[in-house]
Amino acid sequence: MSVLPRFTTALAGLTGPDFSGSESLPVRMAIGAAAALHVDAAGISVMDVLRVPLGASSADADVVERLQITIGDGPCILAFSTGEPVVATHDRIAATWPIFNDRMVTETRIRSVASLPLQTAKSRLGAMDLYCTSPGGATTVPLSAAMELANHIASVLLAEPDVTTLHGVIGPGWVDAAAAQRRMLVWQVVGMLNVACALSNLDAIAVLRAYAYSHDTTLDDLADDLLSGRTPLYDVAPQTSAT
Repeated sequence: MSVLPRFTTALAGLTGPDFSGSESLPVRMAIGAAAALHVDAAGISVMDVLRVPLGASSADADVVERLQITIGDGPCILAFSTGEPVVATHDRIAATWPIFNDRMVTETRIRSVASLPLQTAKSRLGAMDLYCTSPGGATTVPLSAAMELANHIASVLLAEPDVTTLHGVIGPGWVDAAAAQRRMLVWQVVGMLNVACALSNLDAIAVLRAYAYSHDTTLDDLADDLLSGRTPLYDVAPQTSAT
């Protein structure tokens, strides 16, 4: 039986100003996916040089979504790179991604993840994470139904019409999702490091990741601190001038 009717029913129950507009579409779909597939939480992201979280169904899911980009590794990134589902029990996460696991268990109740690529026949857009609070919960996710839903969500995201976004660029309305806007702050800081240190995008991201990990923060929060002046740029990249 198709999972899509359950997904559609879950979406229909999301009403009110918090769920209106194209920018809320990823959050609505994450909540709908968690309900339709009977998991504790879900997250949706797109991929470029940096993974860009779009929406999460819970606070824990939001944290884990951001941790995977801060660490630069995890089930979601593997699912996107291979184009195949990744079922990660707690034991597998601990063995394969120990740094990610340490942060995950310290900061959230999530203990296992099933990650599905968001793709169509012509394009691979990102990934959908299905989160469980039990160590083996990811193994109970019905993968055929999850893949059906992931493919549907990819098609919906890709079909969204282009608009002028908050930053004046042309793109789908979900680019203005709150999680995506946080990631734009990271790109602003990458640009600062490009200029101040003559670093490439990848090298700048590596510098930011190293600092974020060593200071127990996330890329998003570090970017906000740098842009606000709470953290000086020369603390992150000592070769920059303090003047």
